[in-house]
Formats: sequence, structure tokens, C-alpha cells
Amino acid sequence: MAFSKEVLDEILKDYHGPDDFYGPDGIMKQLTKALVERAMQAELTEHLGYKKNDSG
Repeated sequence: MAFSKEVLDEILKDYHGPDDFYGPDGIMKQLTKALVERAMQAELTEHLGYKKNDSG
């Protein structure tokens, strides 16, 4: 899977150095959190057979 230049530009728009990437609230932490949450939601949707807030 490839990421578009626009997506990468948006993710890195406030990048100024390693602390912005690996720091306590850095890009890696934010990306990891977002990806894990999205994956968990997809798994739950698959398991239940309907999306959150749908009547099922």
C-alpha cells in the first residue's frame, strides 16, 4: 500500500525534528493510536455485522 504525497504532507506539516516524530505526543504515537482504533472498529464492525450506531 502506498500513501499519497498529500497524506504524507498533512501528517508531516508540523514536523521540525525527531521530537516531533518520537516525542510523547509525536507523530508515531498519534499514528499508532489512530491505526489501532480504526483497526479495532473494523474488527468490531465485522464481528457484529453492522457499523457503530446502525440499528443492526
